Amino acid sequence: MFTQLPPGHYRLEVIGANSHGVWNHRGQTIEFDVAPHYWQTWWFAASAALALLVGLWLAVRWHVAQVARRVRSQAAERTNEREHIARDIHDTLLQGMQGAVMRVQAITSRMQAPDPNRKELEQVSTGPMPSLPRANCAFITCIWRAAQPTSMPCCSRS
Repeated sequence: MFTQLPPGHYRLEVIGANSHGVWNHRGQTIEFDVAPHYWQTWWFAASAALALLVGLWLAVRWHVAQVARRVRSQAAERTNEREHIARDIHDTLLQGMQGAVMRVQAITSRMQAPDPNRKELEQVSTGPMPSLPRANCAFITCIWRAAQPTSMPCCSRS
């Protein structure tokens, strides 16, 4: 009859009649408590809220870690690509300068010995080229400035 009572303190007052119809006007009182189920307690609600907050915090940390991994991966890919481009530019510049030196040497070898231009061309083709390291550094610096303005390689001037 009272199977769905919520938790709490109850007092039941009963009066009754006998078989002859005589009523008991004073009655009888019964007091009792209905204990809450564990899921109806305050500590269960607090524990559930705490577990939910911890779960949310862990999910956010996991998501942030994944985003950080993705960003690091993309940065590594960009750095690798930029290094590849810098190497290509360096190789192309060096190859072009080497080709120019070889052409100057070929032209010099076809010139007559008394020609005054031959001596200058020989000095250019066999002497040091101070502009080549600076040009190489300028290309690499340009690539790095476009890529990462905070981590630019240093070039020594000679």
